Amino acid sequence: NLSREVTAFHTPQALLEKLTRNEETSISWLKQHETDNRHLWPFQIEAVETMEQAILVRKRHMMVAMATGTGKTFTIFNLIYRLMKSGFAKRILFLVDRRALAAQAVTTAASFEAEPGLKFDQCYEVYSQKLRREDLDDDLKFDPKILPGEYLTNPNTRDSFVYISTIQRMRINV
Repeated sequence: NLSREVTAFHTPQALLEKLTRNEETSISWLKQHETDNRHLWPFQIEAVETMEQAILVRKRHMMVAMATGTGKTFTIFNLIYRLMKSGFAKRILFLVDRRALAAQAVTTAASFEAEPGLKFDQCYEVYSQKLRREDLDDDLKFDPKILPGEYLTNPNTRDSFVYISTIQRMRINV
């Protein structure tokens, strides 16, 4: 670990939110509800469950390796949905290294059926950096919403969202 200067700290509102959150209820929900998306392969279910367990024991460094075309983005959106549905997470930063992957994540959010008859982006707010129309699938009926700047610096406790961004764009935002 390298030491570094802390450039910012949580706002009083963010600290209050963290301290008043009932984590036991969230953990209980995750344990009582199986990963049951009918579109998941057994190895994807195992990945979601393993990542959940690592998150619950506060593991800070993880690497999930899956082969090309095995549904990494779909698997992660299953995990994100479960973390948000349980109340364990309210705001998720989905960080990728290039715009094509950000577009893929936006497409997955718009097509992922989180609940019967509801897509993920109908259950939770999904924001992204500005994407070009040609970055997205032609048949996708989704207009990426740009994250309001204050959501990054001072989100309200009621705000639950996923922000999809490239590393380069995130650096510009901070």
